[in-house]
Amino acid sequence: MKLCLSWVVGILAVTIDGLRLTSKLNKQKTMLEQMQWWQTAEKDKPLHDKYVVFTFDSAGVNNKRISWELAGIIAQKTGRTLVLPPPEQMPQLDFGSVSSTVDGLPASFNHGSKTAVEDLINLKQLKGNLATLTWKEFLERTGKDLIAVKKESRDMAGFFLEDCKNLVELAVDMKEEMMFLDGDKRQPFSCGEWWKLGGPRDELRSTFHDQDWALLTHGFVWHPDAFDIGSKGVKYLGLFQYNSLHARYGDFVELQVEPSKIFKNWPSLLHDDAKLYVATDAPEKFKTMDVLIWDDLSSDKTGRVLAPEKELYSSERWFKLTGLVEELICTYSKLFVGSGRSSFSGHIQRMRIHAGAPNPKPLYHTMTESSEHITLQSKAFHKKSQTEGDIFMQLN
Repeated sequence: MKLCLSWVVGILAVTIDGLRLTSKLNKQKTMLEQMQWWQTAEKDKPLHDKYVVFTFDSAGVNNKRISWELAGIIAQKTGRTLVLPPPEQMPQLDFGSVSSTVDGLPASFNHGSKTAVEDLINLKQLKGNLATLTWKEFLERTGKDLIAVKKESRDMAGFFLEDCKNLVELAVDMKEEMMFLDGDKRQPFSCGEWWKLGGPRDELRSTFHDQDWALLTHGFVWHPDAFDIGSKGVKYLGLFQYNSLHARYGDFVELQVEPSKIFKNWPSLLHDDAKLYVATDAPEKFKTMDVLIWDDLSSDKTGRVLAPEKELYSSERWFKLTGLVEELICTYSKLFVGSGRSSFSGHIQRMRIHAGAPNPKPLYHTMTESSEHITLQSKAFHKKSQTEGDIFMQLN
């Protein structure tokens, strides 16, 4: 009888644990669903027999992102298949200067590791909104390497006038199979407003239609891994219930502001009865303050909220996802204050528009809170259809 009772108790315990796990997973799924502003793509777009091939812009990850987004727009407007470039070493992810403030650098950093676009974005989502091939798929389909592409394509330098005028109109009539955009010549990055929200410059913007804004809204989103990790951080902090700050010190010296002045300019960041998350390349400036930084999310300070997630990834993968996750955490805050002329801040501000954040207006720590009209009221959020997108430049 005792043995039977023990067996029943054991079964009940396993059942209860299973229900708890199911409940936890359902809650996490709900958080991910709340964070998803895009319409899920069901199937890949059919491929075209003409291609837009590009190489990476020479600067950091978000500058590269602006470049590949605009390459995608050009491919869509010209009825071509977008070809993602072969993996290469990316600054900040695979190589760069090593600061004493950088923690957790993988052994691969500065030792030959490479990164592909598909390591950073939701490839399924892109393929469902735009005819797209990875470099490996392109090679298998055409047998042409980068040397052959450059040889067979028209030099696009003449198309990239100072204001990108006529870029799309002229490219539509191109007969060549391959259109090559040279990242070393900052094509097509130079057609984007990198210093704001990363959208197209005025001249290119005038050619945009609903499907172009739709591609930027639904087609280009960060990798599911970043959202999986980010959802845990956002759940801990509370969706749109905390504040966030991006404080950049690595460049643009004239725009650097010390923390004491930032909080003097923006007292609500610290005194709004809400947690404050700080994304920064100088975490040592904030470690003694009552704020949260990246490392805190894996420490006892937060109950090691991201520690279990960190164990699921290699040190290299975790390192490469860090910036993406921090962008997402800042995106789903109630109030966000960014760094001027930063494409990292600009992308956060754009995603806040996509996500229906309480205050989508771009704000910077060089401004003063008293001079800005800030509305922090949550509104009902409705996803746009897959054929329309956010004209996010309207809030620029």
